[in-house]
Order: sequence, then structure tokens, then C-alpha cells
Amino acid sequence: MSERIKLLDRYVLDGPSHGYTETSHCGPSYQEKVLERFVKHLKQRFPKSPLRVLDLASGLGEAADFFDNRQHHISSVRLDISEIALGLQNGARVRALATELPFKDESFHGIHFKDALVHIDDKTKLFKETWRVLKPGGYMVVASKVIPMGGFAVHEEEKNENLKNRWDVFIDSEENYLSLSKFFEGFGSLITIDPPYYETHQKSTVSSARKGGLWFLNSKSFSWRPAEDQPDWHTNGPADRFVVFLSKPTVK
Repeated sequence: MSERIKLLDRYVLDGPSHGYTETSHCGPSYQEKVLERFVKHLKQRFPKSPLRVLDLASGLGEAADFFDNRQHHISSVRLDISEIALGLQNGARVRALATELPFKDESFHGIHFKDALVHIDDKTKLFKETWRVLKPGGYMVVASKVIPMGGFAVHEEEKNENLKNRWDVFIDSEENYLSLSKFFEGFGSLITIDPPYYETHQKSTVSSARKGGLWFLNSKSFSWRPAEDQPDWHTNGPADRFVVFLSKPTVK
């Protein structure tokens, strides 16, 4: 098991964090403008195949539940690093890192990846892995928040007043995150170390995907912003989100 999973097991993944379980991750607007269109593209590309979709960083499994709806004729696999999150779901579940997928080559027709790209340092490595497990011609849709600067938060409880202090720590790599986390672990009153957030933009995401072997398709048909009456996880406002639609070439 990786050092990162061990760290998050100790401080983050042992229960609900920051209202995660109380917040929608896949509301009606997202289902209509992203998931429905994703399924439509998959069915057009693979009209005669029983579709298999990987819900990468599945969280509470809302997207996978959508795929598993009988009318879609899709079987999904839910992958996450949180045992708690996976335990709240039904269906096929796998615990693993998104950059180390435990699947055979060309296992999936499609991959859905929402809200977790911001936690990936080496995005090219991620896309190389998704390229490997996608079938030729397969699609990947990525929805993410824009993160202008990498960092993570550390929370400490004051011994006498029972209040939480918070430090926001800048990072620029996974190695940086793990080394600084070890430093803060020396604090006896430490409560939590948050997952890392790395700089994330649409332009750099497309560049990493291309380096990983995937093609960037016209994403205008996947334009989506959370509606004011449908709050969405990882959202401070409608302008800080992007959706990228990718494909694995049919020829090498």
C-alpha cells in the first residue's frame, strides 16, 4: 500500500470529511449535460457491445449508479481509495490509486472522472494509465475544479480551548506533500491532514492528456456549470469548473 494511502487512512478516510457525504456530486444538471451525453457517445461508438465503464474516484457512487441504471445497459466498476466511500456503495468496487489501475489493458469502453483530478500530481501518468485500460476508440470525460496553486490544509486542536487551528501549506509535488505531512505528524494535537490539491487548469489538463496518448475532442457539447439551485462538491462558483472530453485513438 502506498505511503499516500497510509497517510490518508490515518487522517482523512476514516469518516465523513468537510460535509462530503451531505453534498451532491452528481445532480440533475450534471446528469443531463455530462453523463447523458457521455452515454450517448459511447453507444454511438460501440453500438453492438455491452458497455463497461470505470467510475474513477467514484466517491459516493452517484455517477456509477447512473451508469448502472437498467435503461443504459452499462456495467460500471467503482474505483476509489476510500474504504468508507466504497463501503457505502453497491456493485463492483475496487480500492486503488487512479495512477495505478489494477486492470488489464483495454478493459473499458469509457472512463468517468469527476472532482479528483485536483488531487493528482503527475497528471500525465494518470492519463497514460487511463489510455492503457481504455479500448481503442473509447472515451474519457473529466470534470474538475480549477486550482490556481497547489496546497493542503492541516488542522490542530488547541489543548485548552478545544478550538481548531488551520495551516494552509503550499506544495508543488507528491514528494513535497508526503514530506511536509510527516513534519506535521509530529504535532501531538494534530486532528487531520487534508488530501493534497495540485495546480489544475483545462489547458494543462489537455496537454497532459495528449502526452498520455489521448485525443482532446470538442468539449463544447459537454459544457457544464453547477446551477445556483444545485450546489455541487468542489464548487465556489460557476466560473471555476471545466469539463474535458477525450478519446483513445483507434490506431497507434
